[in-house]
Amino acid sequence: MQRKLPRLFSLLFFIAVTGHSLASDRSDSSATSKPYDRSLILSVEYSSDKVFYGRRTSERILYIIPSLFYQGKSGFYTGFSSCRLIKPEKYWDQSQLMVGWDFSLAKKIETSVSYSRFAYNDSSLQIQSSLKNNVELSFSLDSALIQPRLTGGLYFGAAAPDFLCAFELSHEFSFEYLFGDRDGLYIRPTAALSAGSLHYYRLALRDSGQRFLAAREVTKFKISGIDFSLPVEYDIGRFIIGVSANYNIPLNQPLYLKAQPAFYFTAGIGFRFI
Repeated sequence: MQRKLPRLFSLLFFIAVTGHSLASDRSDSSATSKPYDRSLILSVEYSSDKVFYGRRTSERILYIIPSLFYQGKSGFYTGFSSCRLIKPEKYWDQSQLMVGWDFSLAKKIETSVSYSRFAYNDSSLQIQSSLKNNVELSFSLDSALIQPRLTGGLYFGAAAPDFLCAFELSHEFSFEYLFGDRDGLYIRPTAALSAGSLHYYRLALRDSGQRFLAAREVTKFKISGIDFSLPVEYDIGRFIIGVSANYNIPLNQPLYLKAQPAFYFTAGIGFRFI
C-alpha cells in the first residue's frame, strides 16, 4: 500500500490551467467590462508526470486527458474532461465537470471563479478521491512587464476540507502573424510557489500508525513546492498546439512521500470549432 499511495494527485490544477489557457482571450483587458471570445475547443493533452500544487508523485506516471471546453462572450465558461492513465496502469481514472466565470474586478485586475465536480473509478489510486468538489478563485494583474497571479482552491467532500493556493509570476512573449494572418506563437515562462493543507492523505492510509503520522504532518498549512515552467503555444487557424517543459521542487513532504525534484513535460493539441 505504501508504494501506491503517492502515485496520483488531483488533475484539477493541470486541467484548469492548461485547458483554460487554450481557450483564454488575448484581447486588450483594459476595459472594466471585458468582452470575451466565444469559443468551443476540443483538446487532447499528455503529461509525463503529475504535480499538484507543488507536490509530485514518488514515481512517474503517464496519462492523457481528452477535454471539451466552452467560453462565452459574457465570461461564462464550462468544460468536461476525463483522465486515461497509461502508466503504471491503464484505465479511465477520473472525470471532471467544471463551470466558471471570468470578469474584470478592476481596470487591471482579471478574476476567475469556478466550481468543479469530480467522479472517480472505484479502483482509483488517487489519494484525494474522497474530495469530490472544488471551488477555485484566482486574481491576475494585467501588467506589461510581469503578470502576477494568485489562485486559491477549497477542496471538500468526505474528508476535512483542504485549502490550497499558488502564487505565480509570468511574462508572455507574443509573436503574431509569423507565416500568415491566422497564426501566432506565445511563450510564457512562469515561476510558482504553492502552499496548502492535505487532510485527505489520512483517508488513503490503511495503517493506523501511518494515519497518525499523516494527521500530525500534513494537516497544517505549509509551503508545498516551487515550480518553474516554459510553456510554448502555437495557434494556426483553428488548431492550437502547446508544449511545456517543467521543473518541480517539492517541499515539506510527508515522511512516506519521498519525491525528488524533477523535470517533466506536457503536450497537447486542440481544435477550435467556433
